[in-house]
Amino acid sequence: SLTILCLAAIGITQFVEQHIISHRDVLADNCDTSPGVPNCELLELYGSPWATMFSLSMAISGGAEWRQLLRPLDMVSPVLVFVFVAVAAFSIFGSANLLSAIIVDCVIRDSQTGDRLAMREVLAEKASAIQELRTLLRGEGKPGNIRITTAQNRLKKSGQPHLKGMGVQLETAVGLLKMLDTERSGKISIEEFLCGLSQLQVDNVSVQMATTMYESKKILLRIHE
Repeated sequence: SLTILCLAAIGITQFVEQHIISHRDVLADNCDTSPGVPNCELLELYGSPWATMFSLSMAISGGAEWRQLLRPLDMVSPVLVFVFVAVAAFSIFGSANLLSAIIVDCVIRDSQTGDRLAMREVLAEKASAIQELRTLLRGEGKPGNIRITTAQNRLKKSGQPHLKGMGVQLETAVGLLKMLDTERSGKISIEEFLCGLSQLQVDNVSVQMATTMYESKKILLRIHE
C-alpha cells in the first residue's frame, strides 16, 4: 500500500510540475494577487512528492475535505482526480481489509488456544479417571490380572463415576471385559483393560471397531491352537 502511494505521488507530482512549467507566469501572478486561488493550492498541495504524499495521507485519514484536495487537480486534468480518488480509496479499503484480517487472525488464535486448553483439561480428567480405576481394580492385591466377575462388581459399585469421567458407559466397559477374555479363562489383564477403555468412546462406531479387533484376536488365537 505504501509503495502504491509513493508511485502515485511521484506520478501526480510530475503532471503537476509540467502544468506549473507551462503556466508559470499565470501561476506566479495569481499567487501574488490572490493566494487562496486553486493555482496557489496546487503548488501548496502537489508542488513536491512529499506534499502530494501528505495530501494523499490527509485524504485517507480524513484530515482534509476531498473537495478541497481535488479542486486544484481538476484544473490540471480530470485524469489526476480519478487517479487520486482511486489510490486513496484503494488505501482505505486495503487498510480496512488488513485490519479485519488481523482481528480475524487474533480471534482464530484465541479460539485455538481455548480449544487446546480445553483438550488438556479433558485429557487430564481422563488420565485421573484411569488412575483411579487402576487403583479400584487392583484393590489390595498386586498389579496384574483380575477376575471378570470381580471387575464387573467393582465397576458397578464404585467405578461408574470414573467411567463417566472417561466418557465410557458401564455397558461398554462390561462388554470390553468379556471381549478381552479371548482365552475364556475368566481373567483379564488390568492394564490391557484400561488401555482398551482409553481408546473407546461412547459412540457405536468405536465400540464396533473394538469388537472387530478383539474378535480378530480370538480368531488368531484359535488358528495358533
